[in-house]
Amino acid sequence: MSAGRGDGNPQTVQDGYALLGVRLALRGPDERWELAVSGENLTDEGYCTLKFGQTLAGPLGTNDPVTGGSLQRCFVGEPRTLRLSAKVRY
Repeated sequence: MSAGRGDGNPQTVQDGYALLGVRLALRGPDERWELAVSGENLTDEGYCTLKFGQTLAGPLGTNDPVTGGSLQRCFVGEPRTLRLSAKVRY
């Protein structure tokens, strides 16, 4: 686990994670064409790319009842993504 923000809010802590990506390509003998398949986040890991406190938490009454800190919001990372590509050089 990584350290949280200075206000001691446990919502700021995110468990460690790993992302798995792969790319496999097939090229013609003269390298004039290429077919490829690739994938990112193949295990479909849920993770936050950025965490931030709720804007206007006090006036909106959305403070965390346990810690008193603002509720944390998260920009979620990309889900599993698969791609197929083709290139032709002329």
